[in-house]
Amino acid sequence: MRAGIDKRTGQHWAADAIAALEEEQAGHFVSDQELSALVFRELPLYFAHFGAAEAGYLDTLKSETVNADALKLFNQEIFTTFDLRSRLPAITSPTLVITGDEDFICGPICAKEICASMSGARLVVVGDAGHQVFVEQPQTFHDGVADFLAS
Repeated sequence: MRAGIDKRTGQHWAADAIAALEEEQAGHFVSDQELSALVFRELPLYFAHFGAAEAGYLDTLKSETVNADALKLFNQEIFTTFDLRSRLPAITSPTLVITGDEDFICGPICAKEICASMSGARLVVVGDAGHQVFVEQPQTFHDGVADFLAS
């Protein structure tokens, strides 16, 4: 996660986004509104490149409700120990794992490990994309899903 964040430090928005992410993970918010403000400041980190299209996508999320209590509980009690890898082999249905090559949350290394743990899982690593592959590379995302569903 840190390496992915470090790749973005040269962006004009990076210092504010990183500070917001650190505040969010430390639980420095009380209300849903405070959390929402932090989340919108940190979201540029989730893209390989943050431009007009990505900002437009974020505008569509502004009507969504966030739950400060749920995220605070997750960050305080689950985040540092959340690891479901041992349960992945129990998944036997066809599974598609898609990640961007610049995804700082669950990038190619993690995605490969996830796929290796599940029989018959398929991995698609999308170039020039972060965590929001469907926004940054919509056609590649669509084609990967369509190909998977057709198989």
